Amino acid sequence: MRRCPRCEETKEIEDFGRCQAREDGLNLYCRECTRAKTKEQRMRLKARRKGAALARPLSMGPRFPRRPAKGPYLERFRRLGPEDRVLRAIRAGARTYGEIVRYTRMTGDEVSDAIAELLLWRKTIGTRARGGRREYFERAA
Repeated sequence: MRRCPRCEETKEIEDFGRCQAREDGLNLYCRECTRAKTKEQRMRLKARRKGAALARPLSMGPRFPRRPAKGPYLERFRRLGPEDRVLRAIRAGARTYGEIVRYTRMTGDEVSDAIAELLLWRKTIGTRARGGRREYFERAA
């Protein structure tokens, strides 16, 4: 017999799931409480996603800048060097690291190296902190 701290009932060992992280190998909560907690979390997440989608009106347009179109333009874009691609992303409206990665379709390491080159050596872009996140911008000539 074992007591579930959530429903405060004493139940059989078989009513508890396995958990390799715990010393006794059993989950802290009984299966019923675990299912209820998971269901509640999923409903909360679904409501949050639905609320976030409705909070942004369609008239505002896409959240991130548009990626280069498919076809020949994209091929020309891919032929550019990493620094030029990052600079073009910033000019198109990408401000944060994540937006630059999505726009350029480059790996995070490639984007980091290109940002370092533009920021430290060429000094063509600048950086500032806004709202707890780092934003990049093109410096005036």
